[in-house]
Formats: sequence, C-alpha cells, structure tokens
Amino acid sequence: MLYNGYRPGAPRAYRGPLVIAPHWRSSPGDVASNPANANAVARTQESTPESKDPNPGIAAQHFPRMGQGAQPGSINPPAGVKLQTLSPVERSEAADHINHKFQQAEDKTTAQPWLAQQRRGRLEQSRGYFISLIDFGYPLLLLDTWCDDLLDDQVDTGMPVDLIDLYWGQPVSTQEYVEYYLPYQVCTYQTPDGNFRQVTFQNGLVAQAM
Repeated sequence: MLYNGYRPGAPRAYRGPLVIAPHWRSSPGDVASNPANANAVARTQESTPESKDPNPGIAAQHFPRMGQGAQPGSINPPAGVKLQTLSPVERSEAADHINHKFQQAEDKTTAQPWLAQQRRGRLEQSRGYFISLIDFGYPLLLLDTWCDDLLDDQVDTGMPVDLIDLYWGQPVSTQEYVEYYLPYQVCTYQTPDGNFRQVTFQNGLVAQAM
C-alpha cells in the first residue's frame, strides 16, 4: 500500500520529508547471488558520492546467472499476495508463457543493433527473475500482468526492487527519505528509449512510479 505521508490524527504542520542523505550510485554492486533479495537497505550501502558514469546504462553489472532461482524466505511479497504451489505441469506451462513474452521482446531488439547486446542481457536476467518468482509461488496472474507491464516500460506497485534494477539497470541516482520514521527511497532510472523514470520504493517494493 502506498504510504501517503500522513497518519490519521497526526499533526498537519509537517510540510515535507526529512531528507536523510542523497546518494549518487557510481558502482552497481551486486544484486546478489540471490536474485530476489528485497532488502532495500543493502542497496544504499555505498562509499562517499562519486561522479556519475557518463553512460550509466552500459556500466558493468554483476547479476546472477539467468534461471539461478531465488532462495526460500528471501522474497518479500506485497501485502495481500497469497503464495501458491504449482504442479510440475503448471510450473512448466507458466515458465513457457513467460519465456515466450521475453523472446518476443528480444526479437524486437534486432531493429536496434547498437542496443541489442545490452538489452538482451537485461532481458535474460529479468526473465530468470520471473522464473524464480514462479518457483517461489507468486500468483501466475500477477506475474503475467507484471511481465506485460514491465516489457512495456511500466512499473506496478509491489514489484521487487531487484526486478526493476535487473530490467532497467542500476539507477542513475538514489535518494533516501524518512517520513514519520518510515524510510523510503526515490530512484531515477534511464529507460531503453533514453527517458528517465522515478520510482519510489518502500520495504524493497515499488510504492509509486512517476
């Protein structure tokens, strides 16, 4: 649920968030050997700010191999999402469905050869992450919606932060805030078409996309 910054009955004199510290990411770090680690705090452990990479979208990234899978207990599902257990047949069909969507997206990159290698790498990593979410028990209808939207460069509430990092690459900038003792992050990403998108994360999940 998106936190709107106010609680019922709370004093209204407060006029904005308390900025803890803005951060500029100069090195992506490791989205971990665990592709579903949703610990938002770990994403912000970095040294003193450094200059941005002039081409952050092509910076070296260290992600787990596609299809490595998530470790049980490391995923933080959105509130209200009930995990499910699939039969081997259902799991196979769901994986084939996701693979087909990503193959269609990869085929489109052939029209832009200068972006093809970078784009394919991110698609492969994102595809593997979706397969991990299937194995963990995320509802198939939810994953189907997320897949369609993400491949259309749309972000949905509840998506894990690591999924966004895999798909768009590490954010160009990350800022941390606290409102009423509740921390959140605002990250700016560069999309494949060169535009910039801001995404708000709370507890490792998308709270709002701008």
